[in-house]
Amino acid sequence: MGVRLENYLFRSDVGTYKDINDIIKSGRVKVNGVVQKNNNYKVDAASDFVDIDEKLLSYRKFAYIMMNKPEGYVSSEYDRKCKTVMDIVPDWCLRRKMKPVNLVDKDMSGLVLITDDVGCIHYFNSRKRNNNVVYHVQTNKPVTIEHVEAFASGMRLKHFAGEIATLSKANSYYKSEYAARLTLKESSFNDINKMFRALGVGVLSIELIALGDLILPIELNEGQWRELNNNELLNIRIKNPYF
Repeated sequence: MGVRLENYLFRSDVGTYKDINDIIKSGRVKVNGVVQKNNNYKVDAASDFVDIDEKLLSYRKFAYIMMNKPEGYVSSEYDRKCKTVMDIVPDWCLRRKMKPVNLVDKDMSGLVLITDDVGCIHYFNSRKRNNNVVYHVQTNKPVTIEHVEAFASGMRLKHFAGEIATLSKANSYYKSEYAARLTLKESSFNDINKMFRALGVGVLSIELIALGDLILPIELNEGQWRELNNNELLNIRIKNPYF
């Protein structure tokens, strides 16, 4: 079953549908070397070659990007009061109506997965209670064995039950501070802060560094994004994003 030519160009991130139809009508689009002016022409995405002005297009049904979200932004499509990760992504992500998959609070930084693949979004949402998330937590005190044991047992606090979590020491990003690595289910800044505060430890910052098997690359600075590579796609059970 083929893909309509205008949809093929849209999924190749050429532009808006209006832009695309103008380009097709102008005779700039070729399919397998032949000019094609019919926007309903069916393209075989697996075998046909499509170019605009001799530049070969790269079709993909879905797109997947990771972002290192800065503090001060929320991981949602829209927010009346705050800037969102969608204010950072390029226009082609907005045209595709891509959405953030996971929650990273405004007061946190770290890994956000963004896609237009509804199946991928449903997959992550269905596994939220089983999908471990890893946080890098900057603290004002070093982690002790008592802290590790408290997190492992799941703390019972007033009006709040802490998740059973794995806590370990980590290298601090700053010479004057301490750090810990916390592995648990997806949590908010406030919940994590409550658990540390109950142990007399102050939280200075929280960064989400791994979502299940998807790991935030150390070279991806805050505010930057990039598309997932093939190994990362396989890690989130995406075998082929192109068809």
